[in-house]
Amino acid sequence: AVVNMDQGLTKEELTRIWAHEGLRLFCDRLVDEEDRKWCHEKIDEIAQKWFAGVDFETALKRPLFYTSWLSKDTRKVER
Repeated sequence: AVVNMDQGLTKEELTRIWAHEGLRLFCDRLVDEEDRKWCHEKIDEIAQKWFAGVDFETALKRPLFYTSWLSKDTRKVER
């Protein structure tokens, strides 16, 4: 699991995790910078289309980092 579900998530946190997973799944495989830029833009576009009532400036702010190296919990980390 990406997060400990009993903690609850805000709409922004759920959107952010969704975007993070999409970027890892699709954009990380791309080698051309133009393609990576397109992928980031598409992730943002799809999030804004399908996630209602979200502060996208907060939810999609880059960089998107999550880690669970030392525990089973996944937490947002800052660069």
